[in-house]
Amino acid sequence: RNVFKNNRYISEGLPTIVAVMKIVMEIEKFADYLKLERNYSDCTISGYRKDLELFHDFFANLDQNLDFKTVDGDIVRAWIVELMKSGQATTTVNRKLSTLRSFYKFLMMNGCADHSPVTHIKGPKNKKPLPVFVRESEMDRLLDDDSLFGEGYDAVLGKTVIDTFYQTGIRLAELLGLTTSSVDF
Repeated sequence: RNVFKNNRYISEGLPTIVAVMKIVMEIEKFADYLKLERNYSDCTISGYRKDLELFHDFFANLDQNLDFKTVDGDIVRAWIVELMKSGQATTTVNRKLSTLRSFYKFLMMNGCADHSPVTHIKGPKNKKPLPVFVRESEMDRLLDDDSLFGEGYDAVLGKTVIDTFYQTGIRLAELLGLTTSSVDF
């Protein structure tokens, strides 16, 4: 088992030091590329490095003979499943897949890999929050209570905007574009 700690590999299995150093060098070359050519921030590079180390730990625990060049799509899918089972958010999993895509694009661009196992893999769909609805009774109470809006022009305008939203279902952009000539009196 290979574990990355404090920017160093701790080898608990049988892989040769040459294989471990080769993997470390690939990740570091990629980090240099991100820093020098893509001008990524140190924080982003650190996140990419950590994602690659975690992915390496995952596939090395499956088979110590694997490396970044011999990994296939099934292993990437298994990693996605493992991440989802561990409670990772879909946005986090998709970011990790983006890291892998960028890394394999870098490897292929430099002739270090002839294929990307991530090419045909789609990440999990991001969950969209359900819309929040206001009960009719709450809306009626809001519109009927004049003390909530105060007095004066701004109060009447605020109440009119809310009432227009509620009564018509108009979108904000449409409401902002309304003029007096847009209203049929």
